[in-house]
Amino acid sequence: MPGMRRYRVLEPRKTPYAKPIAFIRGETVAVGREFKDNPAWPGWVWCEAKQRRCWVPVQIIAKKGKNLGVLTEDYTATELIVAAGDIIEAERELNGWVWGKRPGGGCSGWVPLDILETADSPSAGAGLTPENSA
Repeated sequence: MPGMRRYRVLEPRKTPYAKPIAFIRGETVAVGREFKDNPAWPGWVWCEAKQRRCWVPVQIIAKKGKNLGVLTEDYTATELIVAAGDIIEAERELNGWVWGKRPGGGCSGWVPLDILETADSPSAGAGLTPENSA
């Protein structure tokens, strides 16, 4: 996709969540506290609905009263498992995280921006093969 920003992963990261939570556009959620454990990740709030709970970007929640909100778009908390040297094509940057995927396709997911560096140079990804880029 033209204009898509590319990043190189600096350190490996595995997701601590085996089954990522998903919410759909229009779904009402209970909105809780703001995430404050990492100053590099502002703008995430704890949301719950129908026994599902996870951190959600505040930008996609339309507040409805003090503790309720409605999702303005679909959201999934899927995080990519990445290794140092992986290239990620970012579809979106939000609150210290990148939503993207590896070149050539595959699943999409969130990766924290603080373990990435820009890889937009013409040589970015040189030497990657299908075996080590998936």
